Formats: sequence, structure tokens, C-alpha cells
Amino acid sequence: MELIFNAYRREREAERITNTYGDIDKKFYNNIEKAYDNALDYIFKNGLENIFKDKASEIQYAASGIGWGFGDYIDELYCNYYGCEVDE
Repeated sequence: MELIFNAYRREREAERITNTYGDIDKKFYNNIEKAYDNALDYIFKNGLENIFKDKASEIQYAASGIGWGFGDYIDELYCNYYGCEVDE
């Protein structure tokens, strides 16, 4: 569970830093992406997806529009695990 909460805190901090100081380097975003992916993997392997869906969605929404493709990749990860509705 600590992994999940750490990933959530990291993403929220990344959002705050980016909104305060502007885009950071790619390595910064890669680390946050990896933490989010690891957390989602843990959540699904342990049957916790219903418990953490709102938090995972909150992270997905908060990351939208953040640079270096970060928001797009977070969105992709969320959709890979939870599925997404596709507008046609």
C-alpha cells in the first residue's frame, strides 16, 4: 500500500512543481510515470482496483496537459489498466 500512496504523492508533487516552475526535464517525468505504472500494477495484481479507481482517475486528470508527453502517457497507463471510452 505504501507504493500506491508514494506514487500518488509523487504525481501530485510533480503537478505542483510543474505548475509553479514550468516544465522540468524528461527524466523527472519518467520517474513519476514509472511510479504510477508500478502503483497501478500493484493495485491490479492485488485486486484493489475498485478501491483506488478514483485516486487513479484523479491523477490521470491532474496530469493532463503537463509537458514532455507526461499527461498523454499517464492517460495511456490509466486506460491500459482501467479502460477508456473512446469518442468517435
